[in-house]
Amino acid sequence: MKGTAVVLWGFAAAVGLSSSGSAQQTCPLNTGGAVLVTDATQVGALVPSGVPDTCAATAPCVAQGSQAVNYDAYTLVNNNTANPTCVTAKLTANCGVQGVTELYLAAYSPALNPASICQNYLGSSGMTAINSQVSASFRVPAGAPFQVVVSLPTGGQCEYTLAVSGCGAGDPQPPALIPTLSPLGLTALLLGLAVLGWRRLRLRDL
Repeated sequence: MKGTAVVLWGFAAAVGLSSSGSAQQTCPLNTGGAVLVTDATQVGALVPSGVPDTCAATAPCVAQGSQAVNYDAYTLVNNNTANPTCVTAKLTANCGVQGVTELYLAAYSPALNPASICQNYLGSSGMTAINSQVSASFRVPAGAPFQVVVSLPTGGQCEYTLAVSGCGAGDPQPPALIPTLSPLGLTALLLGLAVLGWRRLRLRDL
């Protein structure tokens, strides 16, 4: 019984939900984060149009540069499987200096292609966030996954809060995330299995 408890403890310690863009989030989403120099990178940056995109009017996507731009991505789903849904995202930058640290908000479906940032584009904030809030609304196809991307075209690091709403069908919770194993958790799980095996061998030899 104790051996089983050790294994269960190891499994519980091993299971963790990733906070990266590959993990599906619940909607409505209200979260805080930070774009860091160690985050994933996309090629180039979107050119702000100066006007936030809406579900009624979206400016053409224009990208420039080939520099590595750090970003965070949040994966969600349009829970309305019958009709497209108008989703709204609001980004609040908790830092910023013009030309030094400026956050930008964009959306993609089914997902961002970091090598081609206008592919799958749905819309963007049209302006950068510098100690301020920007927003964008975009239409997501019925039942489709989508990503909300927070990027830092100017480099550096910046904290933010992000809110996403309007994911369809009353914003129900999406399917449960598939657990992933962290290195520490995997070590705990393997240790638990080793202890259980040792205990069984001792009991067999008695």
